[in-house]
Amino acid sequence: MKHTKIIILCLFISLFGTKTFAQLKSSIYTGIGTVTNLGGIFGIGSEVKYKSVSFSAAMGLEYILEHEYSIDIGIKLYSKHNIFGGINFGYCKSPYPIYGPTNNFTFSLGYRRTIYKHLYGLGYLGATSDYWAFMPKEDRKHDLLLRLGLIIGYEF
Repeated sequence: MKHTKIIILCLFISLFGTKTFAQLKSSIYTGIGTVTNLGGIFGIGSEVKYKSVSFSAAMGLEYILEHEYSIDIGIKLYSKHNIFGGINFGYCKSPYPIYGPTNNFTFSLGYRRTIYKHLYGLGYLGATSDYWAFMPKEDRKHDLLLRLGLIIGYEF
């Protein structure tokens, strides 16, 4: 799985890259949301931040258990007050042929706050281009619909 390699690379950078490149701030996170930004309803991911720009990759946890996968990659631009705007690309592959693969873009706004030392919380609100990913292909609607979620993470 090519997408799994991207996730592993981001996790590797998060765990070992921070000490090598002092300007990079990396973190791992988990959360709950409406699919995009977390790779699923429940997801785990990694974020690498350089100054006010961050890159993230996540994979949905529930999909791993059901032998399908959903990934999400994104970029965020942070203000000095920890408010961010971002764009994410999500891809979902179902084991059931009726659903087929789907992808979508999400545009989001959010806020990140340090809770305690390296522990942080993040909330986001956004709109996505294809909410109906889990409906049979012929029944899908292509509307912009609301996305929201809460994430808790640890910054190295």
